[in-house]
Amino acid sequence: MGAYIREYKKKAGQKSYTVYYDKVINGERIRKHKTCLTKAEAKEWVAEVEYELKKGIITKDTLRKRLLRDVIQDYEKAALPHLRNARNVRQHLHWWNHHLGKFELAAILPAHIAEGKDKLLKEPGLRGFMLKPATIHRYLASLSGLFEWLLKEKHWIQENPVKKVRWPKVNNARARFLTEKEISNLLSACDQSRNERLGTYVRIALLTGMRKGELLNLCWKDVDFERKQIMLEDTKNGDSRSIPMVGELKNILHNLVNQELCSVDMLLFPGVEDPSKSRDFQTAWKRALRLADIKGFTFHDLRHCAATIMLEAGVPHFAVARVLGHRLLNTTLRYSHLTEQAAREALEHISKKVEGLK
Repeated sequence: MGAYIREYKKKAGQKSYTVYYDKVINGERIRKHKTCLTKAEAKEWVAEVEYELKKGIITKDTLRKRLLRDVIQDYEKAALPHLRNARNVRQHLHWWNHHLGKFELAAILPAHIAEGKDKLLKEPGLRGFMLKPATIHRYLASLSGLFEWLLKEKHWIQENPVKKVRWPKVNNARARFLTEKEISNLLSACDQSRNERLGTYVRIALLTGMRKGELLNLCWKDVDFERKQIMLEDTKNGDSRSIPMVGELKNILHNLVNQELCSVDMLLFPGVEDPSKSRDFQTAWKRALRLADIKGFTFHDLRHCAATIMLEAGVPHFAVARVLGHRLLNTTLRYSHLTEQAAREALEHISKKVEGLK
């Protein structure tokens, strides 16, 4: 037993070499085979197998035929409970399970994942809308996380095929922001809504730059009137942060808490029928946008507006990054092109200063 190479000749005279590896290691019989185009390639493969056996990457257990759908189930039980975004990852993996679940792990190639990526780009999502490149990034990231777990924790694969797929380009530079007139029209439209909390909801988002999820999950225990700050524990990047409670924001929150009896565990925006769940503002928000005649604007763009207003007021980038919860300053710098006038004025100030030194 060991490794041996068998040469095969096709009718056209072409040759191929099939390597058969059959060896008993620690009482386990390891069997593998592979067909190569050259004898040198075959010998290289044998050397790789020997190395992986020595390192423990290949065992009898890893050679079992495993289907992706079975592995996904194992991953959901073992790893997902420890992930903050487990719900979204589970949704993404269920989609991949539908398209690739019947494949064996060893048979899944980058080409199969690329086909799935193209399908995501061309087909509408669950809500009937075309998925954005950023959303497809999350689908690929969830699958990549699974393969990384198989690679580093289970040693059932030798490489992560998702890393060999070109991900769709995301234009992070897009940042829609409102003029003062548009902000006024939007707030007026929100105040006219049948949803009496919409105006408050939008104002807090604009005054803090908070993400939609952060705002909807906010409880009264997170609002500290004594220290005049809002504490955010459950954020997108996992870092907690505080937001100073000043000016109009402080007034809005005081008015909101005085409108009804609120327990510390109660949401700031509880649902009408089920107070344990956050209120749904989606329909009212869309109506307000139509009434204000604002197009191409999303709720998340209020965060862009907050960043832009702060930067145009001369607030340093690092301070804006802290308020918004950006882990990397580069994320905040995306908004810099919106403050060209402020930059121009700063340079004019320097120019006058230098001229005065002549």
